[in-house]
Amino acid sequence: MYINDNKLYVKRLIGKIDTAFFSGYQIISINGENKQQLFRKIRTLISGDGRSYSYKNYKLEIGEFNRLYELTHPSETAFSVLFKTFSRKDKLVTLAARVEKYHSNKDTSAGQSINLPLNGIHYTNNFDNNLPDSLIHHITYLKDKPSIAILQIKSFTYTDYLSFHKELFKSLHQRNIKDLIIDIRNNGGGSDYICIDFLKYLMNDNFYFTKKDEGVVDLKIFNSWLSQKESDKINLSRIEHKSYTIMYDANKLNRPYKDSFKGRIHLLFNGGTYSAASLFAVALKTQQPSTNTYGSETGGGQAGCDGGEIVTIKLPQTSLQLRLPLLWTYSVCKDTNIARGLIPDHLISSNWIDYTYLSVFKQIP
Repeated sequence: MYINDNKLYVKRLIGKIDTAFFSGYQIISINGENKQQLFRKIRTLISGDGRSYSYKNYKLEIGEFNRLYELTHPSETAFSVLFKTFSRKDKLVTLAARVEKYHSNKDTSAGQSINLPLNGIHYTNNFDNNLPDSLIHHITYLKDKPSIAILQIKSFTYTDYLSFHKELFKSLHQRNIKDLIIDIRNNGGGSDYICIDFLKYLMNDNFYFTKKDEGVVDLKIFNSWLSQKESDKINLSRIEHKSYTIMYDANKLNRPYKDSFKGRIHLLFNGGTYSAASLFAVALKTQQPSTNTYGSETGGGQAGCDGGEIVTIKLPQTSLQLRLPLLWTYSVCKDTNIARGLIPDHLISSNWIDYTYLSVFKQIP
């Protein structure tokens, strides 16, 4: 399924094609629950930044809807789905459940891969640290449009970033590339250092990646507190709570490289653009306003995000692991009260029906 204008639609059919409904049909209700009820129940189970649904919708569209619907409706074996057809008529279809068994012993924390056959969908987390660098970044030079290059970056986790960036922009200069399309859709983030080095090739003037990091507990004391033996009782009242500001290398002023890119930049992002990738988009657009942006609202917040220092706490009664961010990272956005993601200049429907770069090409004279 996919979400467009806060409505549910069929993206594609899995397995045997059922001609009772088609890709593009709107889902009005499932077993009597309308989409507002479904969203209220399922969206609350997905973490996100601010008051934006962009990242939550992205997660639902790549397989979480199937998994979370099953978890919140464990006893249902048949589904009466009310569709709105292409002719705008309502059509009720009854579907049988398909049970699939799966097991995984992989760590599902951020940055790790989880591959589960979720009702036929192969779902993979935002980024996989095990991918080779060659599969994380890819540059395409167009034969029919020799002045345009397309750079896809799946995550900012590639280890060859210094050599890759240097050779990339050397090649762009040699090929006389005038328009660079940077595609960071579905990029879940990664290293600040990679983002900063990349920005040094894109900026014309001195720039910041982020402003500062702020928390309400002293990190050294808190981490020392966590290092105690699990059997020890921990008293939260012992930890002083007040505003702490921390400055990292990512918060410092950076200077662009002398051989930075002088052509036009076109940046693509969507709800899957999260964490450091979202901070990258905000830093580029805010400080290089001539950058053309396309796609849909970033999943990461425009004003910043939780992160920087994340600890894992094992809850004593349930043994569930709580991943707790200790810092708030301020982006370079001037308005710190924005509770949404970065909105692109040119909105392209995020309906997850694959589109080509033609939407961008039309904007390039």
